[in-house]
Amino acid sequence: MAETLVERRSVHLGTPVLAGPARLLPLVAVVLRVRRTGAVWHCTANQELHALVVRDAQGLRAFDLAGTPLALPALRAQVAGLDAALAGF
Repeated sequence: MAETLVERRSVHLGTPVLAGPARLLPLVAVVLRVRRTGAVWHCTANQELHALVVRDAQGLRAFDLAGTPLALPALRAQVAGLDAALAGF
């Protein structure tokens, strides 16, 4: 059975997308996992969508992958450069 020894997650800004009248800013997580199965070590790195920031006629909002609204102040504290990106978003 594999034993996870390290799991690190870093969230950063994705590439903004213009979708009709809405602007979308993906927040992307890079996840690094190091596991051991017996004497064999496995290291994987994945890029995953973490959240989506939307600016449209309803204002500025953020959602997780399930579509649940997220608090922007919490995301601002978690993602470096998000304040600056949202200023021109």
